[in-house]
Amino acid sequence: MIELEGQGIRLRAFRPDELPLLVAERQADPSLPPKRTSAPMLRTKIRRSGRFVDGRLDLAIEGSGALIGSIEARQPRREMPAGVYEIGISLLPVERGRGAGTEAVRTLVRYLFDEADAHRVQASTALTNSAMRRVLEKLGFGFEGVLREFMPAPDGARVDYALYAITRSDWNGAGPSPAQDS
Repeated sequence: MIELEGQGIRLRAFRPDELPLLVAERQADPSLPPKRTSAPMLRTKIRRSGRFVDGRLDLAIEGSGALIGSIEARQPRREMPAGVYEIGISLLPVERGRGAGTEAVRTLVRYLFDEADAHRVQASTALTNSAMRRVLEKLGFGFEGVLREFMPAPDGARVDYALYAITRSDWNGAGPSPAQDS
């Protein structure tokens, strides 16, 4: 099982008793389709968490001994080149803006470069999600462009997303800073 320590947070497998909180967290996110917020789907996520299964690593974010969110890395076979991972994070609303998200992303990205043979880690977020965009920029991710009308919204519209990425050489300080690339 993969368990990672960061400053004030721990990334670990989910526990079965955390299902109700995970369901509530996911159902509070209007950008997620109902299938991704259902108890049966999340029960499977919990069972598979803590290790890579089918190119996906799901981890709980724990702070002060309690579940405060979730983070994932995806490297689906035949969908992404070898060495390319996409990450996603979700924090309980009361935990946002306190630094736990930044530390969780930092901890997972460090693991992917150091232990999972990542060459590139990317993340996308709603163009209007300035908090997540600041987290990515603070950690050295470079803005690569806008994914126009990328994510379906609950009202049937489509939402533009911002794509960010960081490479192993950027992370290790050997490459150009993402700001110099644009």
